[in-house]
This record gives sequence, C-alpha cells and structure tokens, in this order.
Amino acid sequence: MARSFADYQVLFDGGFTLDSATGVSEKNLKFDVPEKFKIRNDSRKPILAFHAAVSKAAKFKVRINHREVLSWNLSADTTRGLWDPFNGSSAWPDGGNGFDPAPVDFMLTEGKVQFGQVVLWYQVEEE
Repeated sequence: MARSFADYQVLFDGGFTLDSATGVSEKNLKFDVPEKFKIRNDSRKPILAFHAAVSKAAKFKVRINHREVLSWNLSADTTRGLWDPFNGSSAWPDGGNGFDPAPVDFMLTEGKVQFGQVVLWYQVEEE
C-alpha cells in the first residue's frame, strides 16, 4: 500500500523586494517537481510559506506552473509569516504533468513588499 509524507523545498533563502513604484514587480523562482510528487486537494494540500514585510499597502499574487494559486491584499507597516495551502490541481490540473522545474512567480500589482524565506511544502508518495 502506498503512503505519502510531507517534504519541502526552499525556493528562496534570503530576501527580495518588489515595488510597484520602481517597476520591479515580479520575482521568478523555480520548484523542482519531485518524481513521486502527489497532487492533493484535501487536508494534505501543498502549502506555500514565506515572510512578507509590507512598507506600502500591497496587492500581490503567486502563480505556480503558470496558474494563479494565491492572492493577497496586505496593509502597510506589517511583517508577517504567511502560510497558505492551495489546491494542487489548480497548479497541476493534468496530475503533475507540466513544466519541470515549475515556475513560481510572485507578482506585485500595488505597493511595496520585502519577501523572504520562500518554502513550498508538498506530499510525496512512497511505495
């Protein structure tokens, strides 16, 4: 019987700033899709986690595998650790087929945010 367990990848270890006023509004990262990556939509969804220090009220979204999976509106002068589960089939509607590595794009539409420590948690199936 197959079972699954949680694993993770650090997509960015450090910080980067997106600022709509300067035109630097996108950061492209990569997720190396594991061989036994398990797409989940139940209580074992993938989780995207990161820090966000907002210096000017901001709106941003994250796309994984060219599909929007998350979006936020954050008020100014806050620093947060964000953990957000998303449906795996939103990013991989064909059951894991797609780009490898899968692009992970942070896209700011308004404001200024310093992001950091981007981690993607996911399930891997084991025989």
